[in-house]
Amino acid sequence: KQNIFKDPPFSKLDLISCRNVLIYLEPVLQKKILSIFHFALNTPGWLVVGSSENPGLASDLFAAADKKQRIFSKKATASKQIFDFAIGPRAMEKGDGRGIPKGAVEAPNVHKEADRVLLGRYAPAGVIVNDNLEVLEFRGDTHLYLHNAPGEASLQLLRLAREGIAAELAGAFRMGKAAPFRKTGLLVEQGGRLREVTIEVIPLKVPHSRERYWAVTFESAPASKEPGPPRGKGGRKAARGPGNAWKQKLAAAQAHLQLVVEEKGVAIEEMQAANEEVLSSNEELQSMNEELQTAKEELQATNEELTTVNEQLRRSNLETVSQMNDLNNFVDSTRVPIITVGRDLRIRRFTPPAEKMLSLIPADVGRLISDITPRINVSDLEKRIVEAIDSVAVQEENVQDKEGRWHSLRIHPYITVDKKIDGAVIVLMDVDVVKRSEIAIQQLNVELEERVQKRTEELTFANKELETFNYSVSHDLRAPLRGINAFAQILSEKYGDKLDAEGKDIFQKIHTATLRMAQLIDDILSLSKLDRKDVRSEPVDLSRCAQTVADELHKSQPERHVQFEIAPGQTATGDANLIRIALTNLLNNAWKFTSKHSAAKIEFGSEEKDGDQIYFVRDDGAGFDMAHTTDLFGVFQRLHSTDEFPGTGIGLATVQRIVHRHGGHIWAKAEPERGATFYFKLG
Repeated sequence: KQNIFKDPPFSKLDLISCRNVLIYLEPVLQKKILSIFHFALNTPGWLVVGSSENPGLASDLFAAADKKQRIFSKKATASKQIFDFAIGPRAMEKGDGRGIPKGAVEAPNVHKEADRVLLGRYAPAGVIVNDNLEVLEFRGDTHLYLHNAPGEASLQLLRLAREGIAAELAGAFRMGKAAPFRKTGLLVEQGGRLREVTIEVIPLKVPHSRERYWAVTFESAPASKEPGPPRGKGGRKAARGPGNAWKQKLAAAQAHLQLVVEEKGVAIEEMQAANEEVLSSNEELQSMNEELQTAKEELQATNEELTTVNEQLRRSNLETVSQMNDLNNFVDSTRVPIITVGRDLRIRRFTPPAEKMLSLIPADVGRLISDITPRINVSDLEKRIVEAIDSVAVQEENVQDKEGRWHSLRIHPYITVDKKIDGAVIVLMDVDVVKRSEIAIQQLNVELEERVQKRTEELTFANKELETFNYSVSHDLRAPLRGINAFAQILSEKYGDKLDAEGKDIFQKIHTATLRMAQLIDDILSLSKLDRKDVRSEPVDLSRCAQTVADELHKSQPERHVQFEIAPGQTATGDANLIRIALTNLLNNAWKFTSKHSAAKIEFGSEEKDGDQIYFVRDDGAGFDMAHTTDLFGVFQRLHSTDEFPGTGIGLATVQRIVHRHGGHIWAKAEPERGATFYFKLG
């Protein structure tokens, strides 16, 4: 440790840093420490103090190099401080207990001592001064040339100079600022005698120093016995007397006055230059003030912007805190086990239900997911997480826990706001009820398939029996009808002329009944064949088919006045034969139920509704009451009597079955005596 007050200082230092120490000391101690620092530093040397410190008490020792950074340089000035350091315990310690050996003292340097003695005896007396003509060092005996004037103590060279050389010394110093200058023939009175003095001013070049220094030397001839007059031309002595002394003083005063005048002129020029510099500086300062004002306004605008930004940040922080609170409450209140992991498969966060399901504790945050033993039966969990991250696709699987309950394991990629994949989210959904329902449904489906298969076999067998029955009925019923019809025909041919009007009417009714019965048998057989026939898929021109049926109807009853309006370009896809049968039945119905009108109109076309093509057959015939719509498409269901409109009651049932076989449906709208419209859509 180094005590800067008591211990001797280090020397030959280039830099001393003493920050925030001087402010705690009294001015006396500050000045003492600054003198010690001046002694310890090289020339040049640097002193660094704190931002609140300033070596103002030692301005003669240190010059400011950088006021802002508080860096000061050592001045080449002799320190006036007398140091008194007590010998501390360390100085008194004995290395081996025997004290300091006698031969330990270094022998004196003879050469240095000789130089000191000879320089002191033969070198001229002089001083070292700085740019302000302050004496920094005295060399030799200078009392013949310099003396302390009464009043305040000063080291100013011109104030120390004796009468007779002060004025010449100022002129010599002015002439010798740049190069050595020597001035001779100066007279100094001492003890009633005159002494001739020569002064010389020599500039000193100190490396690495910003200040300038000069050496001023004094040389004198032996003093004369009394102040006599100087010798004139031809070796004669000038007249003695007090007038000569006053002449010399007057000449010296005139020289001094001339020097002062010249210095004053130089000073005036310097003041004018300084004035111009001050004016320029004022202009610069004014410009700087304007710039500062502009900068102040910009700073105020920036402060306002910063205030706005701070307010926005505050609101954003409040929103973020609110969102975090919402998220925390959402995560804490959810009953779904959720775990988030990073790309390194380390756990980031999990919901409370995940603690029980996956045997987690809060300390597991940051652990690898592979270090956890979950309570679910899942293999290659780490591999599935990596696949979800790499493929950016959801990995899903149904797993069971240790208790046998089913859960849906879903692994989603963790996608950030900037669309980067930064891990995965593992979600476990309890699907035990759904899974068990699926299992039960699968079992029911198996049972249902077995029942359907059995029912299909039964229906197939029933269809075969029905087909056999149909052929039997067809054969067994047609034979008696053919017999009745044949006998009725024979009876008509042989005994027709013998029958009266009532007999002929009965005979006609028998013939009509046999024909109707034959037609009914044909319709029943056609209807039964529809369910067994395979439906083909092919393009069908409905407009052409409708036109063909309309032509046939006109040929069958040419005396009727019926107008057909068939829209062109009507097409569909289905079984052409079945669709022709359905369309024939619908147009026959329209033809039949318009027979009571002297003039009728039948339309066929289509319209689009909700993206579907709806076909229709419309007439302006008898119509029907919509209350009986439910009986319209039933087998043997008729809304009009046979005497009014003949028929078997199977036509519309046949149409409905054909439309259903094509995956469509049929419906109707009508009003009594205002016609009917049948709509149908094919799948």
